[in-house]
Amino acid sequence: MIVGNVYWDNFSLLLIVSNSLIILSTNSNDINNPINQSDSWFLFIYTFEMLLKIFAYGFVIPEGSYLRESWNVLDFLIIVIGITSFILRIYFT
Repeated sequence: MIVGNVYWDNFSLLLIVSNSLIILSTNSNDINNPINQSDSWFLFIYTFEMLLKIFAYGFVIPEGSYLRESWNVLDFLIIVIGITSFILRIYFT
């Protein structure tokens, strides 16, 4: 199972660190900067990771399912807020 692999966990941590460094190094007011478009790509990657885990472990009901782990609940909330923000940004821009 790919999502239970130690390499997958390391890759996920690398993505989080990369995303954090990009956020710290860019000016969020400069909308023409191509680096600011990376938020959409990271949101896509995080959503894909979440969906892989949901398909692998189940969503809520099975023991050990995705939403039975507190870190995954936090990830789920952040991704839902990110998707909502993305949709609103597209709709109102």
